This record gives sequence, C-alpha cells and structure tokens, in this order.
Amino acid sequence: MTITFDIEQKNLLRDIQRHLAVMCADGFRKSVLSLFSHKSARSGIYIYGDVGRGKTTLVRHVFDQVHVTKQRYHCDTFFAELHRALQSQDIDSLAHNIQHKYRMIWIDELQIYDVATAMLLRRLIPALVELHVIVLMTGNIAPDDFYKGGLNREQFSDFISYFCRHFHCLALDGALDYRLQQKASQDNTSAEKLCHFWLASPAATVAMENIFNAFAVESIAQNGIPTKMPPSPFTLQLKHRTWVLAKTHAKAAFIDFSSLAQTSCAFDDYRALVQEFPTIFVTDVPIFNHTNRDACRRFMAFIDIMYDGGAELYMSAHRAPAELYQDSGQKLPFARTASRLAEIL
Repeated sequence: MTITFDIEQKNLLRDIQRHLAVMCADGFRKSVLSLFSHKSARSGIYIYGDVGRGKTTLVRHVFDQVHVTKQRYHCDTFFAELHRALQSQDIDSLAHNIQHKYRMIWIDELQIYDVATAMLLRRLIPALVELHVIVLMTGNIAPDDFYKGGLNREQFSDFISYFCRHFHCLALDGALDYRLQQKASQDNTSAEKLCHFWLASPAATVAMENIFNAFAVESIAQNGIPTKMPPSPFTLQLKHRTWVLAKTHAKAAFIDFSSLAQTSCAFDDYRALVQEFPTIFVTDVPIFNHTNRDACRRFMAFIDIMYDGGAELYMSAHRAPAELYQDSGQKLPFARTASRLAEIL
C-alpha cells in the first residue's frame, strides 16, 4: 500500500529515520555520528500530538523498515503484561528479558492512568536505556504533561526530565484530523452508506438486530427450504476464565454495553473477542462521567482493539461519539476514542 505524507509528516519522518540510523548503528550506540557528538546518546524516540495526525501510521512505516529484532505493543497490553510479570520477578529481570528478545520495542498509544503504571514506567525505562534497548513511543500528550494531576506525581516528576534527556521528543501537530477527513471522503463517494451508528432507543436496537441477523448461517430444512439459523450463545475461552456471549452468529457478536464494559474484562479479553468475531454490535453505550470511569477505560481499550484490528463496529449510544465523554473531573484521553469512532462507524 502506498502511503502519502504531508510536508510536516515528511519532515518528521526524516528526523525519525536520522535518529534511528544513529541508534541502530551498533549495540553500543558507537556510530560515527555519536562519537563526534557533544550531546549524550539518546535511547528512544517519542512522537506526540493531537489525535488523528498520523503518528501511528508514520512510526509503523519506519518500524517496518528497520531490520533488527523488534516488537510492537499497545501500551495497555504492555503494562498489563509487566504488572503480571512483576509478581514473580523484579524490574531488572524484566528489562533483561526484553533485551534478550528485542533490540527495539514500540509502545503505541502511551497513556499513564494510575500511580502503579507511572512508577513502573519510571523504573523500567532507565533499565532499558542501560541495556541499550531502543524504545519508540507514540502518544497524545507532551512529556511535561505525563501523569498530570496524578496521585503522588511529585515522585514521578524527576522521570520527566530524565525522559527528555534520553529521548528525542518530536511533536506532530498538523491542523487536520486525517481520520475525519478520510471518513468524509468515503461518505461523499458512497451513494448508499449502511448505517453503523444510532442514538440509543428500542427502535435502534431492532434496526441493529435486523442487520446482525444478516450474518446468520443458512441451513436446509427437511422440506428443502433454506432457513437462517437463529443467534446462539458462544463461550469465549480466555486465559483465566470464560466469557459467555449471549447472541452470536458465525462472524458477528451482539453485546449490550453492560456486558462489554461493566465487567472485569481487560485488553486481552477484547483482543480475543475481536479475533473470534470480526464484526461486533454494541448497544446502549452511556454518557461517560465520574460515575463510570472504569467502564469508560474498558470501552476505550475495546475501541483501540477494534481500530487496530480493522474490525467492523455497529453501535448505539446515548450521545454522538464526540459528546459521549462529559467528565469534568479526571480527564481521560477520550478524544482519541471519539476520533477513532468517527472513522470506523
């Protein structure tokens, strides 16, 4: 697939490639450029900016062309794995395990919600830097705003200055949200667009069920007349438990919001769901505020998985995607979720 970048993206692309050339020169960063540089060698690159500006596309383009051992992680998956691993080993062991496997890691969609993740990042990144692991990151906020307003942030603030010394922090803040522009272009060229979003109501649920039932598998009855099989339950096998989905067809699942996000589901659970069902119907997504922040976080993780996996989403909600988040207290990065919803719905 041919990717066309705008001027700002091209300039940033050149910067990323130049920095990576130095970092990848050898295992000790002793390239000709770094030997004669008066600046300290840097161990990573952080690309940040508003949603929909092409950060992930840009970094993926470079990441795919670098010929070293490497791994891409969504930040939720990365931190969840590390928190589990910390139950049996320490930070230094974790860093060495990463170094033995990969010369480069990419942590996409960086978000720091809680003090446990903030302290983990504060300890892990220096350990990876010491081991010369190249770390790429993408996110929506500038380093100075990492974990802003978080509990015990004063214990985290020294990490920000360390991060800025050891990472090239590059902003991508173009004027256009390319997700919205691409969606508008698709809508303008499509004479008949199948609806993917409804304002929540009983009529909306019926309309969604009608589309959902089009995924039913046909079978031949005894009289020879083809009939469509009714929806059936499906048990999704997860790592440590099962998740019973009440209504599924072969390639589609129909789920109400409470079953999707007002549960103990996590990032890996949503990944398993999308791998099993490439089309998902979600009804009755609520307005998000201080009363349902945990459900909001799960919904954001679910949308990240849907978007990353190219899955198809049909959804009803009590507000348009851009108006769903109305929490004036703790700020979650819902703008990214709204932008992605605007593209995939």
